[in-house]
Amino acid sequence: KAHSASFAVESYQSLYLKAYYPIPFILSVMNNFGGFYDTWYYLLEARRLGAQVEAPDVNRSKWLSTLHSPNIIVLGFIHIKGLEAHIAQHIEREREKNGSFVSFADFIMRTSCPSEQAELLIRVGAFRYIQPNRCRLMWELAITSDLGQQRPSSLFLSELPQSWIPNIEDDTQEAHREQWDLLGFPLVSPFSFVGKNCTRCIMSSEMPKAVGRHVCITGWLVCTKYTHTVHGQPMAFGTWVDSTGNTFDSVHFPDVLQRHLFRGRTVYHLCGRVHEEFGVQVLEVTGMEIIPMNGRGSQIPQPATYQNECIR
Repeated sequence: KAHSASFAVESYQSLYLKAYYPIPFILSVMNNFGGFYDTWYYLLEARRLGAQVEAPDVNRSKWLSTLHSPNIIVLGFIHIKGLEAHIAQHIEREREKNGSFVSFADFIMRTSCPSEQAELLIRVGAFRYIQPNRCRLMWELAITSDLGQQRPSSLFLSELPQSWIPNIEDDTQEAHREQWDLLGFPLVSPFSFVGKNCTRCIMSSEMPKAVGRHVCITGWLVCTKYTHTVHGQPMAFGTWVDSTGNTFDSVHFPDVLQRHLFRGRTVYHLCGRVHEEFGVQVLEVTGMEIIPMNGRGSQIPQPATYQNECIR
C-alpha cells in the first residue's frame, strides 16, 4: 500500500508539472535521461508545446541542457559525442569568469581547447552566433594547429590575412547531417533528408476516416515492442511519427514481421489496413521498407511481395 501511495503522489505531481510547466518538465526529463523514449522524442514533444530547440552553443550551453527565456531550449555539451567533460566544464568556467567569447580566436586563446575538441564544436554549430560559416572556422582551426606549439597572440589571430582562408560557402544540408551524427538525433525534421516523396501516402490525422481501408503512410520509427502470439510466434508493435509531427501505432503479425524486419531508427514507407479499437486507430502492416535518405545510407532491398502489398 505504501508503495502504491508513493507512486500515486509522484504521478499527480508529474501531471501537475506537465500541465502547468510543460517545457521545464520535458527539459527535466531530458536532463534526467529517464523516461521510456529517447531524447529526440522528448524534443519533439517540447516543440509541440511551443519550445524552440537549439544546438549547443559555446556562449550559452552548460553541461546539461538549459532553458533560455520561456520557450528556448539550448542543448547541453553532454549531447556532443566525443566532447570531453573537463573541456566543457572549462569552457563554462572561463565564460563565467571573463564573459562571452567574441570570436573563434578569442575562444582558442582563452580555453586552449585541443584541435580535435574544437573541431567537434565547429561541426555541431556551437560557434554559429560568432561565425556561422563552419568551413571558414575549420580553416582557421587548421591554420592555428599548423603553428604547432607556438600559440599565436590574440592580435595575430584576429588579423589573419584573408588570402589564407578561401571563400567557401557552407552547405546547410551537410551541417544538419553533421549535427545528427554528433548529437545522435536530428534538430530538423528527419523527413527533410528523405530522397523521395510519397504522393499516395496519408497522414496519421486521416486514419480515422480510413478505417477498414488499405493505405500507405510514411513514418519515422520512434520505438518498437516485441512480444509473442498465443502460439509462441514473434510479433511486434511500433510507434511512429509522421511528417506533421503526429504519432501513430502499428502492429506487425508474425508472417509480416518475418518478411519485413525493423532495420533501425529511420524513415519507413508502410502499407497496411487501418483498424480501430476503443476509438483508437492502428495500422496492421502488410508491407514495409526503408526510404533512402540523402547522405545517410541506402534503401535496403525487400522481398518482391512488398510491391504487391503497396498497390493492393
